[in-house]
Amino acid sequence: MKTIVKQITTDKNFILVGTGFAAYKTSKPSTFMVNRLPRADEGVIPMVAVCDESGNIKWMKTNEIMIISIDGNSPLDILKDN
Repeated sequence: MKTIVKQITTDKNFILVGTGFAAYKTSKPSTFMVNRLPRADEGVIPMVAVCDESGNIKWMKTNEIMIISIDGNSPLDILKDN
């Protein structure tokens, strides 16, 4: 299945290679010099792998792209048929 996506900020097209996510966890020490737990922040960021016309792979956040076509059909045409 060939899926073409467009990066919203640059208006540049890419080929969708796959999906995944980035996970992060940060920890800041307590502000007081006592045995308190550090403040922690963690989460996941939905990501997609895309490639450009040269085959270079990049990771992008899912909210930075939009799907242009799937196997030559627009998402609207695919959904209208169902």
